[in-house]
Amino acid sequence: MEENPPVSPTRHVWLLTAAFALAGGAFAVGAPLFQAPDEPPHVDLVRHYADHPTAIAGPRLRIRSGVEQAVELVGLPQGGPIPWPATPRPRPAYPRFEGFPHADADATGCHTSTWTSCQNYHYVHPPTYYELAGVADRALGRLSFPSEVLGLRLLGVLLVAPVVPLTYLTGRRVWPGTTGRPLAAATLVACFAPLAANAAAVNNDALTLVLAAGAIAAAAAALREPSVENALVLGVATGAGLLVKSEFVAVAAVAALVAIVVARALAHAPVPPPRAGPSRRPRALAAFAGPTLIGSAWWIRDLVRFHAFSQPGSEILQRVRPGPWNHTGRVSYTVHHLVDLVGRFWGLYGQSAVEVPRPWRIGLDVAVVLMLASWLAARRWGRPSPVDVRLALLALFPMALAAGALHASFTVYRTNGEVRGLLGRYLYPSLPVLAVGAVGAAGTIARRARRVRRPRRVPAGFVLSTATVVAATLGLASFVRAAHGFYGTRDTHLLLARAVSVSAVPSPGRWLAVVGAAWASCVVAAAVHAGFHRYAARA
Repeated sequence: MEENPPVSPTRHVWLLTAAFALAGGAFAVGAPLFQAPDEPPHVDLVRHYADHPTAIAGPRLRIRSGVEQAVELVGLPQGGPIPWPATPRPRPAYPRFEGFPHADADATGCHTSTWTSCQNYHYVHPPTYYELAGVADRALGRLSFPSEVLGLRLLGVLLVAPVVPLTYLTGRRVWPGTTGRPLAAATLVACFAPLAANAAAVNNDALTLVLAAGAIAAAAAALREPSVENALVLGVATGAGLLVKSEFVAVAAVAALVAIVVARALAHAPVPPPRAGPSRRPRALAAFAGPTLIGSAWWIRDLVRFHAFSQPGSEILQRVRPGPWNHTGRVSYTVHHLVDLVGRFWGLYGQSAVEVPRPWRIGLDVAVVLMLASWLAARRWGRPSPVDVRLALLALFPMALAAGALHASFTVYRTNGEVRGLLGRYLYPSLPVLAVGAVGAAGTIARRARRVRRPRRVPAGFVLSTATVVAATLGLASFVRAAHGFYGTRDTHLLLARAVSVSAVPSPGRWLAVVGAAWASCVVAAAVHAGFHRYAARA
């Protein structure tokens, strides 16, 4: 959008970050209790590490009775459509988790989706997120269980909120001479409702998302300005992410490739006399590898002790079953299910798997395909600079995450015929790259169209303001769609009446009105700020 950086965009980034945090707060209040993905076992594991911070969970760990009784008191099924009664019921007197009889005993009679085990199957994850959330839970545990769950949900929102400024920083590394395009990318992320919904859940995805965004920003910085210091920052972010969730292995693989490219660039770069160029290559590799290996300790332990990438003993997956799926090829499975993975990227809300309407998904998919085709047609394939070639490696992050999700799903299907794990949220760690790519493609298409038609130039502030309003409108529409799906009605009065009994707060309508007004204020302020300040000379 621009060539010369104008006023500081710090205020704009803060407004976008606040808007995202408020959107996450709306989902935290609006989503029914225990209807975020796998929320009961995540809550229970947080409480386990809050009470026993040094007791590493294993396959013998069961969900405790207090959590299971809380799920039963809320009265909503774990998976599948919710059978709402014709007449909304009053809100029960929700106690603390510890207020239930025999709250610390092992639960029995659990039923989630297709399995009936009470095993806390998240024992396979490193304890980093749960230890962190457990610190907050020691204070939240004194409250009623809806307030405790709400507190943990809001903690997730706060953890994910830095993804917005990290997206902006990634854009600044890709376009060092502009602030308009990085702000546009940050706007797309801040207004992406599925990300806010994912953040507003008790789930280790929250820490994964922010560390992935940090790793991507560090990778962009290292590719733009190769240095040992930037390689070290990339290694620290990668190692920290590996201590959270197995999905981060895909991010780590791309980060390792980035570190190798950075080391090669350092070996050939001119340096001041006392520092010898060739010695910087091993130093950069060591700076990246050290923290990454430390962060891999959990997975190295599993490989050494159990000869598998994940500790065995899970009770939620069916055992090996003979069938035609045992002979399915990886390529045919990928071709058949890639559409499912991409289609769910636009939103799959809660345990009841509320999807955005099919016309929305088709329209968004078509828009992406047309944008990609137009970008390819408008792209001038000249000689890119070495920096541009290096920065192109960022596109591998979403590809690696998609490949990892498809591989995990194929492995389960090949074993027992179950199709699992094709969730769009597994691609969300790469959202900074996707947002930057979308803005870059739109900019390339706009420049090409200007050369062909010579239209009247449009102020970039107007473009950014309009994009903010459009993205925020789509985000609001997605939230409304999710609420309709959660509560099984489009009638606002009936929806709020049902929410009273199962929301994390006794008066969800009042909370949503306040949060919604604050969110709208931040969006309007961001749009006005973009219009009045020259983030770009011309669009």
